[in-house]
This record gives sequence, C-alpha cells and structure tokens, in this order.
Amino acid sequence: MHITEKLKNYLKLFAAGIIFLWLFIQSPFNPLYSDYNHAEMSFIKLNFIYWVLASVFILWIIFYVNRLNFEKYSRIIFVCANFLYLSFYIFYGFDVMDTGFSLSKQWSMFHGIWIENFDAMVGTNLIGGLWLSIYGSPSLIWSRFGFVLVQVSIVWVSYEIMLQYFKPKRIFAVILPLSLFFAVWNYYQTINYDNLPFLFFIISIYFLIKGLKEQPFKKHFFVISGAIIVLAVFCKITYLAALSFPLFLILVDYNLFSKSKKIIKDTFLYYLFGFLIGLVLIVVLLLISGGLDSYILYFVNIIKELISVKDPTKTFSHDHSMQSLYALYKNHTINVITRVVNYTFFILLIEYFRNKTRNFKPMNYITILTGSFIIYFFIFEVNDSNQFNYNMFIYLLSFFISIYILWALFTKNIVIKKYLILIITSLGLFLFAFVGSDLGFRAAFHSNAGLILFTIPIILIKETEFKFLNVRVNFTFLFYFTIIIFSLNIIRKKDNIYRESRFEFLAKPFQTSSLLGIKSSPQRVEVVDSLLVYLNEIPNFSEKKVIFTHSNPIMYYLTNTNYFLDSPWDILHNYNTLEQRLFSVMPDYFVIPKESHRILTWPLKSNPDVLESRAQGHYDIYNKFIKENNYIEIYKNSFYTVFSSKVKELTNE
Repeated sequence: MHITEKLKNYLKLFAAGIIFLWLFIQSPFNPLYSDYNHAEMSFIKLNFIYWVLASVFILWIIFYVNRLNFEKYSRIIFVCANFLYLSFYIFYGFDVMDTGFSLSKQWSMFHGIWIENFDAMVGTNLIGGLWLSIYGSPSLIWSRFGFVLVQVSIVWVSYEIMLQYFKPKRIFAVILPLSLFFAVWNYYQTINYDNLPFLFFIISIYFLIKGLKEQPFKKHFFVISGAIIVLAVFCKITYLAALSFPLFLILVDYNLFSKSKKIIKDTFLYYLFGFLIGLVLIVVLLLISGGLDSYILYFVNIIKELISVKDPTKTFSHDHSMQSLYALYKNHTINVITRVVNYTFFILLIEYFRNKTRNFKPMNYITILTGSFIIYFFIFEVNDSNQFNYNMFIYLLSFFISIYILWALFTKNIVIKKYLILIITSLGLFLFAFVGSDLGFRAAFHSNAGLILFTIPIILIKETEFKFLNVRVNFTFLFYFTIIIFSLNIIRKKDNIYRESRFEFLAKPFQTSSLLGIKSSPQRVEVVDSLLVYLNEIPNFSEKKVIFTHSNPIMYYLTNTNYFLDSPWDILHNYNTLEQRLFSVMPDYFVIPKESHRILTWPLKSNPDVLESRAQGHYDIYNKFIKENNYIEIYKNSFYTVFSSKVKELTNE
C-alpha cells in the first residue's frame, strides 16, 4: 500500500513537471518567440493566460481531487471544464455575419443608435452593449469572453436542474461529454439573441423546479421565476410563447402529486406576482430610457409590414411568416419521426443479438462492434473538411428521442411519473429555444438548449431491462456507447468553427487592435488587416457615413462606426427600402468586397448558395448608385475596394 501511494506521488510530480514544461513552451519568455511581431506576441500572451488557467485547474484535480471528495467538487469540475473548453476556441476563427450583426447592434446602442435598437431583441442589445462597453473599445476577443460566460452559465444551470432529480455521480459522466460535444453548435461567439434570452428562461425554470421540489412551500422561488422570465421576453420577443409554460408545469405537478388546492393557488399567485414585478420594472426602464414609444412603434410597423401588399420583384427578406415556419417545423418533425423509427428498430435489434450471444464472447464482441458502427454512421455525417453535415441536428435529436421511447416502453408508470416533470421541462426548454426561428430545430442547438433533454434518457436507460422473445434485454451497451462516442467526437469542434476553414489553416493572427488575439486563415487576415489599417488612418472615420456591403455587418463594430441602414446586415433590407435609404443618407464611403462574406472560403472564390444568388439584386443597386453618383475608388486590395464620395488619392495593394 505504501509503495502504491509513493508511486502515485511520483506520477503526480511527473505530471506537474510536464505541465510546467508545457507552460514554458507556451509562455512569451520562450526564446523561440523572440523574433515574433506585435500581432504574434499578442496572441502568445493571451493564449498563455489561457494555459495558465488550464494548468491550475489540472494541477488542482491531480493534487486535491480524489474518489472521496469527487462528488463534492463535481460541480466545480463540470463548470471549469466547460469554461476552458469554450475558451480555447475564442482565439480562432472570424465570422463577420451573425456575430457581426449582434456586435454592431449592441455596440451602436451606446454609441449613437439608442432609440432605433429598441426592437424585438432590445434586452439582448442592451445587456450585450453594456458588456462591450466595459472594455471601452471594439475588441472581438472581449466579446467572445462574454459569450463563454453566458454559455457556461447555461450548462451550469442545466446541471443544477438535473441535481434536483439525480445524484452528482449519476449525472456527471453523462452530462460532461454531452455538454462539450454540443458546444460544436455554439456558432455565434458573442452574447446574442439565442443564448442570452435562453439563459434567463432556463434560470426562471430552475427556480420554478426548485420551488416545486422544495418542502415546505417557499414562495420566493416562484416570485423570482416569474420576474426573470420577463427578462427572457425582453431579450427576445418570441419568448412570449413561453410565459405560460411555467403555469403548465405547475398544473402537471399538482395533478401528478395531488397537492392541496391552497398550494396550487399560492404557487400561481406568487409566480404571477413575480411576473408583474418584472413587467413593471421593464416598463419603468423603457420609460426612463425614452425607448417605450420606439419599442411599441417597432411592433406596429411589423404588423403593418405583415399585412401590406408588396411587389415580390422588389422584396428580399428572410421569411418568418407563420406559414413558412409551420412548413419548416413540419418538415423537421417528419424527418425526426422517420429517423426515430429507424433508430428504435436498430437499437432493439442490436440489443437483442448482443444479449442472445452473451455466452459466446467472440460473437458478442462482433455484435457490439457491428452495432456500434451502424449507430455511429446513422448519427455522425462528416464531409471532406471534417465538418458535420448541416442536417446532423436532426439525426442527433432523433437518436435521443428513440432512447426516450425505449425507456418509456419498458419502464413502470411509477418511475415515469417520478421524472415526468423533468422530461416535460427539458422538452419545453428545447421547444421555446427555436420557436420563431427560420432555422427550425437547429436554433435550439446554438444555445445548448437540448442539454437536459439529451442527458436524461442516457442516465435513465442504463437501468432499463425487459424480456424480448424470452431473452432478457438491457441497455447497458447503449449507455457506454453514447458516452464513449460523444466523448471521442468532442475534438471535431476544431474543424467546425463557424464559417471557417479547417483548424490547421487558422494559423495567422490579426494585427489590428480590435482583432488582437484572434487567428484566421492567412488570406483572410491579410485582406481584413489591410483594410482596417487603411480605414483607421482616415481622419474622423468613425463619424463618417459608411456602407459595408455583401453581408459584412461586423465592420461597423470593428471600425467604431454607426450603420445608417435599418440594420447593419445589408441584405436583410428589401430592394425598395435599400434604394430609398441610400438616397436619403448619401454615404461618404462604400466598402465593397469581390465576393460575398456568405461564401465560406472568402476571400478565396467558391460557389455561391441560393440565398447569395437572390442577394445579387442588392449588389446591382450598389453598383448603380456608385456609378450614377460619381463615387471615386480610393483604396483597393486583393479583396476589398473602398469608394468615396470625395476625390482622394488612389491606393493600391
């Protein structure tokens, strides 16, 4: 025993030595980095801070965490692991569209476009803008740190909800690999209209669940739940549909566990009281900020837009109509049902043969391997760039629903009753995370809204057992298969960075101050840095009227300029509105790229998608306007061209 403990201590010291050696290699004191330029050293320094934090975490686990205290520290390990995993990727990739849309709206709210940003996402604009303002100047790495805090908060609250029903050890082994794997779909690395409202929604649900489980009755949980859910609506108006969900959970809980009418009445009243408190505070905020009239007018204009008659040849917009969303959600639902039938059949077949051959080991192993490959290739589709197939969210959702079905079919009603509130909660969290989105079910993956939904069946299926054709079948294999396969696929996030090439090509850091600490492909870095250096040299550029075209909304944030269209994302405007705004504003500058930023490989050429071909109408309007109003080309690099309404010296690169 003494020798074993001594060996463990030596191994711990050896591991610590390896960690300190790695830290030195990554540190700015490494002589190998002595000839690095400012951009490269900035990346090294920020990355070194990350590795210091990661090393402290690993050393703490090595020297202080053991089997006896693991349950005590499991929550901290889970949160820190998610924080470090997400933080690793904030240094890589450069998406100018979805991320840029959020950043430019949030930044502009505190830099000249206050009233105009009281829209369907005003809470997200306000809170996101406050976060960006803490740093004081545009910084993409700072905005991404805010994203990490929000996403980690979501998985943390998810974990806390699960703790209301399961012991930590029972949760940890399942939820950790799943939370890290589903981070692959946390595309927009900033505080945005997907993750922030969902964070408030899930916090509200947590306090509701806590209140329903707590004995004796404690009213403050329901008051807090009602108040916080208002913030979800304030951050994204589509969460209006979720306001009644807590009331539904209260009713289900009342019917399942036969609680007294007084308790159900008090629960309703305190939840509604909290809701009214939240609503009053938001209205007061709108009044004080001067945004109430603008907020109301925004929805009035939406209603007018929906009922107005338009010329389809002059209209270009994303279709969020009820008819289109219904068709999309119906299509996704049919695809899920079809896949669920397939998965359920194959899982039963594999489990049957696995248990049938358990006394003949070679055949049993062959069955396990064959079954593993079948399920794996049904779920995971990867293209030539090592990136997941666009429709893989359908396959994943179908897989976990099929496990729910198997568990429900072969589990006693008394056990189902025990977890029914949690299951309904997980379904509601997933559902309301995508309602109103033209991305369908996929939108729920962006905020990790399905984490609880996907964790529950894996935990429960392990103990499920039944007889099928006189063969005793259990799903132990499925439990371990899921944990192993999803753990192994965590590494694939490296090649699934949103709108970027493979990870190995993200090798060059930006040099401009707003992008310090970020790496992208050399071609992308060169054209963006070159453009930003030029624009930053223009006197009082931040006060100029600029149009960044071809889906390039992030540039308003990076250059500290305000957008003068109704949205920083130019192709979200219909053609009539775009033409009218150009003539009314008469921009000082146009910044036009050779290709759209929707093309994944920009600045390298690639085939445009369907939406890009429709956006050609916008580009024709720009070209015509520039030509008719005698704009002058004042700067050009291999990708971007800058046009000015005033004659300036032409710069070529």
